[in-house]
Amino acid sequence: MTRLYPVINVGHGFLLAGALLLSMAATAFGSTAYAAPTDKVSDQAPANSGEQLSPSGEPEAKTPPYVKKAAPEGGYRIVVLGDSLGVGAWQGLYQNFKGSEDPNFEVIQEARVNTGIVRSDRFNWPKQVRTLARKGGFEIAVLMFGGNDMQSIRLKGKRHHYQTEGWVEHYTKRIDDMVLALKSEDVAVYWMGLPIVKRDKLREDYEYINQLARERMEHHGVRYVDTWTVSADDNGTYSQFGRDEDGRKVKLRARDGVHFTPEGYRRFAAPVEAQIRADVAARNGEYEAADSSSEDDKPPKDNRG
Repeated sequence: MTRLYPVINVGHGFLLAGALLLSMAATAFGSTAYAAPTDKVSDQAPANSGEQLSPSGEPEAKTPPYVKKAAPEGGYRIVVLGDSLGVGAWQGLYQNFKGSEDPNFEVIQEARVNTGIVRSDRFNWPKQVRTLARKGGFEIAVLMFGGNDMQSIRLKGKRHHYQTEGWVEHYTKRIDDMVLALKSEDVAVYWMGLPIVKRDKLREDYEYINQLARERMEHHGVRYVDTWTVSADDNGTYSQFGRDEDGRKVKLRARDGVHFTPEGYRRFAAPVEAQIRADVAARNGEYEAADSSSEDDKPPKDNRG
């Protein structure tokens, strides 16, 4: 497994930084950005209590952090899995994290061009993900699949044609297998949705794949990160160009109407980058608070000798 550049400090400030990243991406593409969910906590704490209370007066159970594993020395390791768009997502994440000031993240490239979930005869992604999950070496996984999956699934001599009941059953099972393999090792999973594309028919297919993936992520309690809106223009349509911070026109999409330029991939990856930053900051904030309160609860030391 090839390790590539680490990056970023993960304090409370990155909840704000994540929102700024999303806003920048939206401005660049001329659209509304995906909003990273945050946990809103009331600043009106009950008197004489460090616990948040439910309406019944009982202490509320804390929601476990989305990123379950603590960062090893050197920072969090993010593996990127997927097809050619996954390779681009890795490129964008690598460049975005590399541009940060502190080396607290590492981005690992495991995506492969000309692969997908459907053609397991060409490359078996569920098997590969199970192998990588057991091997370990990462705490966070970003999955970017679907771009090549508008094909029949061949299984035991039978063809299940695209969008038929059999196809949906086997396709979603393969999605489930990958997600569950990672979750079984307490890896934080992020599924990137497919972007808006130029051709109408392909755009409809990508919307269909996105809906299937979104439903499976909701079922498994996994982050589904929308990239459709941030890769569209102000009118919600495909555009090959966007604007830089100075308002100058910049090319963001490749000639095929599917892939991106290097700058486009940076903006394409911004929503998942922001979501990861927010989740890591939330985890660190929760555990720092827990550590502080546990120290306060300890009885004073007896220094009488």
